[in-house]
Amino acid sequence: MAAYDPSTYPPPPGPQGDDTVVALVGDLAVFVVPVIGGLVVYLMAGQTRPWLREQGRSILNFQITLAIAAVVSVVLILILIGIALLLAVAVVGIVFPIIAAVNHGQGRSYQYPIAIPFVS
Repeated sequence: MAAYDPSTYPPPPGPQGDDTVVALVGDLAVFVVPVIGGLVVYLMAGQTRPWLREQGRSILNFQITLAIAAVVSVVLILILIGIALLLAVAVVGIVFPIIAAVNHGQGRSYQYPIAIPFVS
């Protein structure tokens, strides 16, 4: 049996070039253009930048989940529980993108903890 030789395996995919900046901008775009920022990052990545594609997918899934939660909360305002839910959605929508932007700025991957996987 041959000994383990790490040089025979390709390096794990990581950020290439300006991937960290693009992911960071995609995270913070939720404050300006919800959903569109994540979609742009996801489409920019294409097939050649796997790290950016994965982060774009995560950003897009989170932004879609956040938009759906906001709409449901607005509808539930009629029975008064929606006010608390809308506040919770607002807090999550502010805190998680900032955490993700800090991680992406440092070149680390970040998976949003509350995201329905619409895009795979």
